[in-house]
Amino acid sequence: SSGINAEYGEAEEETNTVLVKEGDRLAAVIDEIDREVHIVPRGAYVKTASGKIVTNRSFVGLNILDCKKLCSYFHFRNTPNTDKINLLAMATLDQCIDF
Repeated sequence: SSGINAEYGEAEEETNTVLVKEGDRLAAVIDEIDREVHIVPRGAYVKTASGKIVTNRSFVGLNILDCKKLCSYFHFRNTPNTDKINLLAMATLDQCIDF
């Protein structure tokens, strides 16, 4: 067969189906969700002068009052386009730990 249905003059669609086990599919979905919603306490990581993000070795955790505040946590993922962050919000960021 050349991919053309001679009787109707229509091209047949060739599809390649890949079978994926449900466990593998579920693991991939969970991994993607984890990457999108991963959070860390503020101050757990720092940005070096060279721009590299590293674990803050002096971070010992949040105190009891700060651990209850939503503002004490940040998403830890690849940064979205920073052009969309308004200037007022950027002015309040600490460049060493808010990146």
